[in-house]
Amino acid sequence: MDNLEKELSEILRDTGEHITENYLDMFFEIFDDLKIGPDHPPVSVEVLNGIAAALAQASGYRVILQADIKEGKPNTDRTIGYKDIIVAEP
Repeated sequence: MDNLEKELSEILRDTGEHITENYLDMFFEIFDDLKIGPDHPPVSVEVLNGIAAALAQASGYRVILQADIKEGKPNTDRTIGYKDIIVAEP
């Protein structure tokens, strides 16, 4: 890999990290404002689907909501994988 390819690769990686951080923060802020999350009562998948669709349209990015797959007993479980629950395209 020559210098130009390496520099471009670093720019793309940094840009991707920056976008991810910004959208994750925005996403969690929206959920907190709507009182959605582990500290709030559960909401329907239809509501989450609507939020994901709106974020995808506004951002131009694909939005994927995932559930983690747990193994073990409560309070001693561990995440062994993830499953896509909602995929919203821009």
